[in-house]
Amino acid sequence: MRKCILIAIISSLNPLISFGQSFPSNNPELLINKTVKPKEAEEWKQEYLYKNFYLEFDKEERQFSEHEWDNTPFPTKDLSTTTKYNELVGKEFIVVGVYEIAPKYSSNDKEYALEIVNEEIGTIFYRYDPSYIFNYELEVVGGLDYPKGFFCDEIEYEKDKFENIERFYTLWFPEEVQGLSHEQQVYRWLKGYRTAKEEGEKIGFTVLPGAEVRFDDYPNDYLLYGVQEDFFYSVPRLNELKNVQELLTDSLRIVLQNE
Repeated sequence: MRKCILIAIISSLNPLISFGQSFPSNNPELLINKTVKPKEAEEWKQEYLYKNFYLEFDKEERQFSEHEWDNTPFPTKDLSTTTKYNELVGKEFIVVGVYEIAPKYSSNDKEYALEIVNEEIGTIFYRYDPSYIFNYELEVVGGLDYPKGFFCDEIEYEKDKFENIERFYTLWFPEEVQGLSHEQQVYRWLKGYRTAKEEGEKIGFTVLPGAEVRFDDYPNDYLLYGVQEDFFYSVPRLNELKNVQELLTDSLRIVLQNE
C-alpha cells in the first residue's frame, strides 16, 4: 500500500514580499533615523487602519495613557481610537526614538513606542508589536538595512497539535526573491514540494501539495487541500484575498485550523 504525505506550503509568507523591507521584527532599533509613512490601503480597508497612533507617551513610566480615546491624533469620531485615514496617508515621519513599553501584566511579549516626527504634524507615537506583522501600519521609505544573519535569527520551530509533524520555518523571504514576478515567486516557492514529490516517488510515498493561508487583516490560519500547482499560478497572492469564500472552487477543500 502506498503511503501519503502532505507538504503544506506556507502562503502566510506572502505579506513579507511587501512588508519584508519595512518590518523590523524584534529589532525596532533598526527604524531609528529612518523615514516612515503610514501604509496606503484600498478604500474598503481604510476605516480599519491607523489604530496604533498616539498623541503622547510617558517616557518615564513607559506607558500610554490609560484613556486611549483621549490620546488619539485626528480621531474618526468622539472617543474613537482610530485616526482619520486622510490625515496621515502619504505623510512622511522620521523615527527619532524607540521605547520598550512597560507591561501592565506579566507577559513575555514585548511592545514598543516609536517616536515619530513630521514637520507639519509634529511629534506623535506609534505602538509597535513585533508579534503581529498583519497589524503593522508603517512602510520604510527606501527599505530597511538588515544586518548579516538577521533572517537566520527569525527561523522558528513548532510541533503540530494534531499530528506528529515538526516544522522549521521563517516569516521572511530571502533577499533573492525581492523584485521577482508573481510567476517567478511561485516557481521558487514550489521547489521544495517538487523535490519532496520526486524523493517520495522513490520510496513509495505520494506527496500532495497544500497551503496554509493567513489573510492580511485577520489572524486566523486556513489549511487548504485539493489544490494542484497550477492553482498557485492562477490566483493572486492568497493573503490579499478578502475572505475564505474567494478561495472556494469545486476541487478545493478548506479546513479551519484554530490556534
